Amino acid sequence: MERELTYAVKLRRPGSGGTRTVLLKGRLLPPHLGRTEFVVSHQLGNGAFKNHETMRVPKPLTILDQPSIVLLEWHPTIAFKDRVRSIDTPIRLAKVFAAVGGGLRILHASQVGLAVLETAEEACERCRDAGRRIESRLASSGPRRLEQLHECVALVVRGFRDLESWEYRPVYGQLRWDAVTCARKRFYLNGFEHCRLSHPGLDLGGFLADAVRFYVLREERRDLYAHVRRALLDGYAADGLAWRGDIEWFVGCALLLGLDRLVARPEKKWEPKVDGLLGECRRALLAGRVSAGPNVHDPST
Repeated sequence: MERELTYAVKLRRPGSGGTRTVLLKGRLLPPHLGRTEFVVSHQLGNGAFKNHETMRVPKPLTILDQPSIVLLEWHPTIAFKDRVRSIDTPIRLAKVFAAVGGGLRILHASQVGLAVLETAEEACERCRDAGRRIESRLASSGPRRLEQLHECVALVVRGFRDLESWEYRPVYGQLRWDAVTCARKRFYLNGFEHCRLSHPGLDLGGFLADAVRFYVLREERRDLYAHVRRALLDGYAADGLAWRGDIEWFVGCALLLGLDRLVARPEKKWEPKVDGLLGECRRALLAGRVSAGPNVHDPST
């Protein structure tokens, strides 16, 4: 199981006799994931994100064998959710999401070498498996929930079938808010152990799914979701993408996977949240072009 440790290391300055303290983060990962984390972080930090104004990648320092630990430079940051929670103006909020969109665009356009390739069929099966696990946990919840779940899974499968193409780009793998941390003037993209070649819509859908959970389901501010959605896609420069109309469908896929993670918890923690999440999953999947046809409206308006 992944764990993170923080170290404060005191280094002696050569010649001066003084010392300085360096903060390190150690990530305990299985060896194959640790190697991916180290190699991808190194390539991105020295390539696509080198000296980038707003988005950075923590610098990997070394990888240890026993136990398998990746050591990276650590910078004091706050969680993305805490950052956006503290922002009180739509303009500042838009800048934050636009910065993340720009960082995602850089990742997807990078030339980082990745050994793992995920096909549309494999991504579809991942969602099918999630649907089966959810069905098992909701078996005693009554027919209405199960009917809605079955509809969502069917829309996901239909969407994978109807996608015009499956682009292969370096992706984070359904980027979530907890992968982004914030310093005063920049952001850090963290944790690349699951990076693979797959469709970039997975990352946009994953990040927007967390926005649905936060702004729509928690804060009951669908207007703010629409606002940050536009900002993220503007930062990503999504207007010219052939698959722009599929983005909300990718959000629905990510919400289904999020429901799978939710129902793995003790029932008392997920029971009150199931109906809202299922409803938003269905809404997003129906709004997506691949599920609803080419003449659907923008769901953020």
